[in-house]
Amino acid sequence: MQKPAYGNLYFSTRRRNRLPAQISKIMRLLPIFLITALSSVHAAVSAQSVTLSGKNLSLKKVFSVIEKQTGYVLFSNKELLLNAKNVSVSATDLPLTKVLDLVLKNQGLDYVLQGKTIILSGKPSTTPSATPSSEVSVAAAITGVVTDIEGRPLPGVSIQVKETQKGVATAADGSFSVSATEGNTLRFTYIGYTPREITVTAQMLKEGQPPLLVKLSQASTKLDEVAITINTGYQSISRERMTGAYSSMQTKRLEGKLQPNLLSIIEGQAAGVAITKEGKVEVRGRSTFLANGEPLIVIDGYPAPGGLETVNIDNVETITVLKDAVAASIYGARSSNGVIVITTKTAKNGKLQIGYKGSTGMTLRPTLSYLNKTSGADYVDAEVDYYNSDAANVSWDYEGIGYYGRVTQLMVMKDQGLLSEDEVNTELAQLRKNNTLDQLERNLFRSSLTQQHNISISSNTDKFATNAAIRYIANQGNMKGISNDRLILDLKNDWKPSKHVTVKMFSNINFFNSKSPMDAGDMLDFTNWKIMRPYYNIVDQQGNSQNIPAVRPDLIERYNDYGGLKSMSYNPLKDLTMATTSNQAFLARLGGSISVNILDGLNAEAGGSWTRGSGMLRNLRQANSFYVRSLYNASSSVSNPGKHYLPEGAMMNETRSQSEAYTFRAQINYNKTLNRKHRIAVIAGSEVNKDLVDNNAAPTRVGYNEQAGTFATFNYLDYNSNAYAADFLFPEGIDVLSNGSYALRDNRFFSVYTNGSYEFDNRFLVSGSVRIDQGNLFGTNPKYRYKPNWSVGGTYKLGQEKFFHVPWIDKLDIRASYGINGNISFTQGPYLLITPANYSAITGGIPYTISSLPDNNLRWERTLITNVGTDVRLMRGRLNFTLDFYNKLSKDLLAPDFIDPTYGRFMITRNAGTSRNTGIELSLESDVVKKDRFNWNVAFNGSYNRSKVLQFNYDYLNPNVLTFSYSSNLLGSNAGAVLKAGYPLDAIFSYQFAGLDNSGTPQYYAADGKKIYGNDLAVKDMVYSGTARPKFILSLTNTVSYDRFDLSFMMIAKLGAVFRRDAFNGDNIDHKDVSLRWRKPGDENHTIYPKLAAFSSDAWYFPYTSMMVQKGDFMKLRDLTLAYRLNNKIWGNTGLNSARIYFQGRNLMTVAANKYGIDPETIEQSVNMSVKRTLPMRPEFYIGFSVNL
Repeated sequence: MQKPAYGNLYFSTRRRNRLPAQISKIMRLLPIFLITALSSVHAAVSAQSVTLSGKNLSLKKVFSVIEKQTGYVLFSNKELLLNAKNVSVSATDLPLTKVLDLVLKNQGLDYVLQGKTIILSGKPSTTPSATPSSEVSVAAAITGVVTDIEGRPLPGVSIQVKETQKGVATAADGSFSVSATEGNTLRFTYIGYTPREITVTAQMLKEGQPPLLVKLSQASTKLDEVAITINTGYQSISRERMTGAYSSMQTKRLEGKLQPNLLSIIEGQAAGVAITKEGKVEVRGRSTFLANGEPLIVIDGYPAPGGLETVNIDNVETITVLKDAVAASIYGARSSNGVIVITTKTAKNGKLQIGYKGSTGMTLRPTLSYLNKTSGADYVDAEVDYYNSDAANVSWDYEGIGYYGRVTQLMVMKDQGLLSEDEVNTELAQLRKNNTLDQLERNLFRSSLTQQHNISISSNTDKFATNAAIRYIANQGNMKGISNDRLILDLKNDWKPSKHVTVKMFSNINFFNSKSPMDAGDMLDFTNWKIMRPYYNIVDQQGNSQNIPAVRPDLIERYNDYGGLKSMSYNPLKDLTMATTSNQAFLARLGGSISVNILDGLNAEAGGSWTRGSGMLRNLRQANSFYVRSLYNASSSVSNPGKHYLPEGAMMNETRSQSEAYTFRAQINYNKTLNRKHRIAVIAGSEVNKDLVDNNAAPTRVGYNEQAGTFATFNYLDYNSNAYAADFLFPEGIDVLSNGSYALRDNRFFSVYTNGSYEFDNRFLVSGSVRIDQGNLFGTNPKYRYKPNWSVGGTYKLGQEKFFHVPWIDKLDIRASYGINGNISFTQGPYLLITPANYSAITGGIPYTISSLPDNNLRWERTLITNVGTDVRLMRGRLNFTLDFYNKLSKDLLAPDFIDPTYGRFMITRNAGTSRNTGIELSLESDVVKKDRFNWNVAFNGSYNRSKVLQFNYDYLNPNVLTFSYSSNLLGSNAGAVLKAGYPLDAIFSYQFAGLDNSGTPQYYAADGKKIYGNDLAVKDMVYSGTARPKFILSLTNTVSYDRFDLSFMMIAKLGAVFRRDAFNGDNIDHKDVSLRWRKPGDENHTIYPKLAAFSSDAWYFPYTSMMVQKGDFMKLRDLTLAYRLNNKIWGNTGLNSARIYFQGRNLMTVAANKYGIDPETIEQSVNMSVKRTLPMRPEFYIGFSVNL
């Protein structure tokens, strides 16, 4: 078999069935994964064993032995044990359940296993009991089910008839049957829940009555608070012992959200955590200029590359965001941007559990009218005026481009005498009637669809705990040809081979595939340098795609005269399918740890994680695509007819990437309580980290045969250097082909750290941490090599003081912390780096540029964080709130700095920047109503952030640099917002509009108040218009439960930002406002939009005037969810339970502060490009179902 070379590797040429083959491999892996998971579960279930031998043993002694051997503890009334008979038993390596059956035989007792607890209860009496009354009441059996407020069955609930002191316990499904008489009182008690009493009525004793439904609510006690732990990735500690600022997201709230990605789900769930419109996560603002600005993602204790999209959202146990120095400084040089700690689920119950959750959703078809594009009629008129404004230059430009708008074609042919004016006007009249945008909306766009399925398997015993999950997500995009799917496999095993040793292992496997048209963005681009126009009919009357007259007629004639060339017909919808981008990615994350208890309170732990990823990104243009046909024809030889410098076949660009990361950690933990007043917790350890990314982009493969996997040899040097230009049939139609590229990033770190806390008498708590990071690229100067990141913090639990007696205040803690966190850059280094460019025909060689000057003073960016906060719980837990104030001073930020130009350049990137973020965060939750059948909970998260650039040494000399987002990698600019000392981050600067003159040319106010034209503007004439960063980010979630129904909705709001709106700028005739432009003297009195002129410089200034700046405030009904809990009885004896049906809508309502109806989340300004709108955020609708077995 023929095999094409790729570097030094060879790959099979059979490519037709690549995607099915990969799916086949995945399907073959699934049985192995399931067998592994089920085998682990079987081992877990079978591992409960007890060895017990003795005569005349008390039950107290029996359960003491069971606890020592299995870790299962007993929960029971004292009376039950005192009245129980002694037992004689001989059991060797018997399952726990068998032993319990033996010792409780003939005892009148029953039991339920709940997690690691054995709940003991009395069996119901079979004889009616006497009542104090002179009349004897007949006892009858009352059946029912006990659940929590959410409707989940509660096994092991103690049910006691107060008058007889006899009782029972609920079964695994929460059901019970108890004998009682009218007037008896049934008392329901359960660990962690508020007891409840119900008086038996005559109606309840009648035959045919439905089962009694009893709901218990969780008790709000200080004990419950202590039981809740926060996972920092290095340790799990009670939230009562946290001195730092953090947010713990309630997975109960996340369960009802049906979006296919974790990013959408966490929005609004934590104060100070923002999701930007670009899809990035920020914690407490932006703490860097040029370095990595994303928070560190930690999964199951170890940093995890790959992003949040690799996480199975249905397999998440907890999500914790570490926000201040005390909480996050343990992560050292990677913690300035905050840390998101995710813990995946661990099996909790002893029995085997299988769960399913699935959903399907739809996002409505986009409405293209929102894009504010001009109509076909207005575009035709504008293109005529555009041509007439400078016919000579437009004609010159026309000769250098193979395709041009049909209107310009007609105007050129009229001037050349090829068409009469009547012929031109007739066709223009027809073009005015066409509506390309409407045809695209109906024939190219569609409602996007998504489906997701998750199957989980879990079991937990005294020695084994296994949790496995399989999740599949498939998405169909809102444009035809766009699709992607992802398969996530999770497996987690905890093994306790002995009392003192715990072994944990986990794995996460991701398969991802996507496909989309390469030229999808061009279909809505009606600018002069693209093919599409809003006046083309892209489909016929029957809705079939058809050709459009995009190519110059004279060029078509030239190719026809040459003979033997490809057709230059262009069918937009058909051609879109002939150029595709496909992406295939694989990511595997494996890890584990072993923990050994050395002494009481002292243990050692060692572990790590290893991640390996690979990807292949392929851009393929088929041989019959318009682009390849155009290039093939243009590169035909004039001197040698029949010769083609570009060989026959498809064109393919392919990038292959490999990534590898690992973290190895060794740690000592000490946790001890002395004399019930002194609590000490200390950890110390070291880490080794590696982060490797290896990307290899191959040169453009020409003459590519997809079936055989072969391509032609090609002379890239001569072709790209224009050596053949004189012989090309149409030299202006030639595109440079990629020579390929190679990129390598290899970062390695070694770290040592310690963290400790001391608490006195449950009132005073102090903590501290220190971490030193060493890297292979940063800190090469010994002066900066050993500077640690550190933190100190303290908590005063005022509510625990004996003198503090406020009945309605359950908890009042005051916290304060200070420390230094770090941040790294993956793009800078201490060594001289040069980058080659493409071959230059002028110099006859390959030019090189300096991409990085040597600088051994590069060091970690540092953020100094001060935090003061309070945690309050009121009215027996009915109201909880947390309030934090923070000050983040970021120093040594990588930023541009001017140097002596004799070094070969005038600017260098080094640690020369400083910024500050200050803010307030408030998290509030209240059970407004808490009844048996009706509950109303309100949760609010709000944050205020104010930022300021304190040092940024770049001197803006050209006003366009402040508006065009020039050199975003160098200047840190973003979507037209820039960094400038003395102003907030992402500041927006504008010109002051002074109206149009009588020729339709915009005028502007100079700093001295005089009117000047755009080319005369300077930086000093600009004014500050606000920041693109919202100051306030708010979310409000209401959850209402009634009987089996749950209704929740979340409102989000972002306030205090501004944005530039889109507008006609004098050149962009594709904008709707082109119809409002200046046309004749006098129009300047009633319009702000300038005249239309070809190659006008007005577009450099007019769109960036202050009148284009709008308030960015908005509020949205982000999601609304209705859930219904099905009655377990409908499943009969199948074992199915806890079934739910979900209905959810997203983006159902938007209220914006601007008068133009613009959603601020859909405004975009790319580097060196004008402002435009993106596709609107359309309503989304989901339906889901979950059930357990």
